[in-house]
Amino acid sequence: MERPSSGLRRGKWTQEEEAYVERVIRDFNGGLLDAAPGTTLRSYLSDKLNCDPMRITKKFTGDASIGKRVFHPRENASPAAVERSRREIAELEAIWRRKLEQQRREAEAADRKRRAADEPLTVSTGSTRRIRAWLARAKVALEAATTPAAIDAVLADGDRLRADVAAEGRAAGAARRRRRRTEET
Repeated sequence: MERPSSGLRRGKWTQEEEAYVERVIRDFNGGLLDAAPGTTLRSYLSDKLNCDPMRITKKFTGDASIGKRVFHPRENASPAAVERSRREIAELEAIWRRKLEQQRREAEAADRKRRAADEPLTVSTGSTRRIRAWLARAKVALEAATTPAAIDAVLADGDRLRADVAAEGRAAGAARRRRRRTEET
């Protein structure tokens, strides 16, 4: 779920959210909720879901329209029925909030992965010099058409250089991740 700068939820409804809302609507209509008499269903849901009332209106259109339903507490509701309703709604809400937390964590992980992929590969100045020197040696060896043994030696140097630079890159990446984790805490 996206959160605009206002902090209100918006966007796609999860199955968990829909199950929670379905039960809230049922108990709202049954007069079993702890709500002030005269509260509209739209405002009650908007408050519980921390979203703009228009999100509620858009979700419940046509036959599912909630219109201007107003809460009327059921006078003859047994305390056990009210408590059962409260407990079951709280359970559905907890399931929905866990789903929101899971989505938040997944979005953060995807964002971290995207940022890491966008970071340029950093190579130290020393490695850059070594790479340039190796490229110059390789070019001379290839232009001079030296012996296969000389070309193999240059290629072996290149393999060692590649391994060194890769290890340096891994160490730099690990350092960046450690820095990011400390900045996030």
